Amino acid sequence: MSNFHKPFEYISRQAGHEPRPNLIKNLRLSCENDWLDRREAPHHVIAAWIGHSVEVQKSDYAIVSEGHFGQFNSRPQHNPTKKASIRASLFSSKKARYQ
Repeated sequence: MSNFHKPFEYISRQAGHEPRPNLIKNLRLSCENDWLDRREAPHHVIAAWIGHSVEVQKSDYAIVSEGHFGQFNSRPQHNPTKKASIRASLFSSKKARYQ
């Protein structure tokens, strides 16, 4: 497995391109982040598929991007008054039923 990158380097050079450094690690990183972003499976399952622990996943592979902030900020905002009014109407209907 340690020479897994050699054929890719050879192909890149034959095509007239300079091979990218850490190609296999970067491919694993991209793949793992895609799976995490799409919530393909639980974190521990994705870590096992890639071949490391969740601790390594969190420290070395999981990346926070600007897109994550934009995605978070574009979510519908929480409206506590609407939730409270729904809860109050449910409570009052239950109370009326038992009187």
